[in-house]
Amino acid sequence: MKKTLVLMIFLLSFCSLLFAEDAFRYLVKANDYHEISVKRERKIELPSSGWHEGLYIDDDQIWVNNGKGFNTDVLDIRTGKQTGQIIVPGTFMEGISKLPNGKYIWSDWYDRAFFFGELIDRELVIKARISVGDLFPAGIIAADDDIFVIGWERALDTKYYLLKFDKKGMLIEKTGIKDIQEPSQLAWDGKYLWISSWNSEKVYKVDISDYSLKGFFKTNIDRTTGIVWDGNGFWVTGTTEDIYVFKISKNPLMS
Repeated sequence: MKKTLVLMIFLLSFCSLLFAEDAFRYLVKANDYHEISVKRERKIELPSSGWHEGLYIDDDQIWVNNGKGFNTDVLDIRTGKQTGQIIVPGTFMEGISKLPNGKYIWSDWYDRAFFFGELIDRELVIKARISVGDLFPAGIIAADDDIFVIGWERALDTKYYLLKFDKKGMLIEKTGIKDIQEPSQLAWDGKYLWISSWNSEKVYKVDISDYSLKGFFKTNIDRTTGIVWDGNGFWVTGTTEDIYVFKISKNPLMS
């Protein structure tokens, strides 16, 4: 009995050490960290309701999550006109993405969780809930079979984390974020992860192979939030802003 108790204490101590702040890696600036050159090419006006959060592109439509108490707006990419809404569960819809298996994933700030679900008759239906503990989840993105989530540990000295889960919702890694002010939403371009900064009006490029910050581009969008990659450029919005489309310079030294 005593041996079992000692073993349990050891395991608890080990787990505490594993998940202590000092045990986390942090995103670090790469040696070639630089400002990325972009060109703003297009503007799409958004409805004024809600706080614009995560963006998601589905074929020829773009979805705009609207935060607390609002459904998700759906707009036609070509015309920019609203075509309808997606009914969403929860209290404060943040990010949304889709896994290769067709399952939708989305994060809810107040619920401190993200969800797996399906779209049925223009309504997101929850199939599974994954808690993120005491963190407040912001952006979420599917990067191939992995899931990344931005987590805020709110306090007088708020801390930020990049959480990596497998496709079943099991936590794989937890990485600290120090050089991005108030990280908000996420995008994936097939190789790099991109993190928007609510405070600094920037979007940061992350190499997830070594968790290095490769650079950033300026959005000049007040309280930058939602960001999504369409294969050619980024669609970006802000809390109370419209959507703007950015194209990255083809010069490899500036991209």
